[in-house]
Amino acid sequence: MGVYQRGSIWWIRYSHKGKIIRETSNSENKTVAKKLLSIRKAEIAQGKYKIKSNDSQILFQDYANEFLRWAKIHRKPKSFLRYQTSVNQLIPYFGKIKLASISKKDIERYKANRIAQVSGSTINRDLACLKKMYNNAISDGIVEINPVIGVEFFKEPRRSPNFLSDDEAVKLIEACDTDAIKTFVILGLNTGMRLNELLSLKWDDVNLDDRLIVLKDTKNNKEDSIPLNDTALEQLQQQNRISEYVVCKSDGSKYQNIRKSWIRVLKKANLRKLSPHALRHTFATMLVREGADLMAVKELGRWSNLKLVERYAHVANDHRTRVISKLDNKFQGDTNGDTMDDN
Repeated sequence: MGVYQRGSIWWIRYSHKGKIIRETSNSENKTVAKKLLSIRKAEIAQGKYKIKSNDSQILFQDYANEFLRWAKIHRKPKSFLRYQTSVNQLIPYFGKIKLASISKKDIERYKANRIAQVSGSTINRDLACLKKMYNNAISDGIVEINPVIGVEFFKEPRRSPNFLSDDEAVKLIEACDTDAIKTFVILGLNTGMRLNELLSLKWDDVNLDDRLIVLKDTKNNKEDSIPLNDTALEQLQQQNRISEYVVCKSDGSKYQNIRKSWIRVLKKANLRKLSPHALRHTFATMLVREGADLMAVKELGRWSNLKLVERYAHVANDHRTRVISKLDNKFQGDTNGDTMDDN
C-alpha cells in the first residue's frame, strides 16, 4: 500500500482480496491522497469496501500522456522520441475512447486507415508503441488485456545493409582530419559499436592492458564488453586524452551529434551518402566474408537474435565460394585415366 505520482496527480495503491488496486485522488496534494488511502484501508477492514471503477473510465489520451512521461524517464532519448511520434498519431484516432474499451477490431481499423497515408513499417512502430503502452497499463492494474496481442504487423521488406568496401574504408580513414573522428571510424569498423556507444565511451571503460572495452551505456541497458584487435588497440594507444570521453570535441566536450564531422569526412573521401551506422554494417559484413560463423558475429556485435545477423550473409556471398572450394579434389580418387567398371 502507498501513494505515488503520475505526472502532477497523486494516486493510491492498495490490495483487496489479493488484487492490487490503483486509484487516483484527482489531486496534486499528497496529503489528500494519504487521507483517501486511509479511508480505503478502513473500508477494507470493516468489510464495506466496494471495487471502484475509476480505472475503467480513463481515456486513451490521458493514459497516453502518462505513458510518455514514463518513457521520458525510463527510456533513452531516441526511444522516447519514437514513442512520442507514435503517440501523436494514435491520440487523434483513439484519444476520446476509454483505454479499457479499445478492441483488436479498433486497432485493425486504425491500420486500415493509416496504410493509405504511410508505410507498413511506420504503422508497425505505432503498434509496437501501443503494445508497450497496454503492457504498462496492465502492470498498473488499469486494464486486464492487451488488445494489440493477436494484431498482425505488416511484413517489412528486408533491406540489404549499406556497408563500405575495403577501398572505401581505407579512403574514409585517410580522410579523417581529427583524432576524434579517426578513432570514431576505426573503432566503428573494428568493434561494431553503435553510434551512441561510441559517443558515450569513456576512458574509464577502456582497459588497454586486457585489450577490452566495457560498455555501460548499451541499447539493452546491460553491461557488456568488446575485445580489441591490434588496429583498434593501436589507435587508442596513440590517442591524446583531452577529456573523459574517448571521442570528443576539440574542447573536450561530448559529441551530442557527430553528423557535421561525419558528412565533412565523407565529402573529403569522395564517398556516397552513408550514415555512421554503415561502420557497424561493414564490421559484420567483413567478418562474414572472412569466414566468421554467424553465431560468433552475433556475439561480437551483441545482436539480440541470429535473424538480425543473417542479412549479412546475403551481402557477403563470396565467402561461400571460398568455403566450398575447400572440397576441390577431395573426391577425385585415381585420376590416371582409369574408367569405372559398372559390371
